[in-house]
Amino acid sequence: MDASVLLAQVGGSADTAILVLKEFIHQTPLDIENIEKSLGADDLIAAGKVAHSLKGASGVFGAHLLRQIAADLEMACRENEAEKSGELFAQLKPEAQRCLAFIPELEESLGK
Repeated sequence: MDASVLLAQVGGSADTAILVLKEFIHQTPLDIENIEKSLGADDLIAAGKVAHSLKGASGVFGAHLLRQIAADLEMACRENEAEKSGELFAQLKPEAQRCLAFIPELEESLGK
């Protein structure tokens, strides 16, 4: 995760960057929960859609590993690969938690 990537995405505004981070803090746990529920219900289409959203959100501030896992999960869901989707979700969840734990450091680097 990289504050410079986030700032570039939001036109250099630290205030906007903070708003983006706050939305990520709010939305990511919901996304993880929704993916988990969808996979548990064998709804790979829904899980793939949420993984797609998480892929985009994580790319905004350079969370490259989270973005890649979300992209791989999205593809596995599209290809109806339930077992692979579950394996990828097992990687996604702790990586999302790691990224969320890093947010305070990002906020600090933005001067907020």
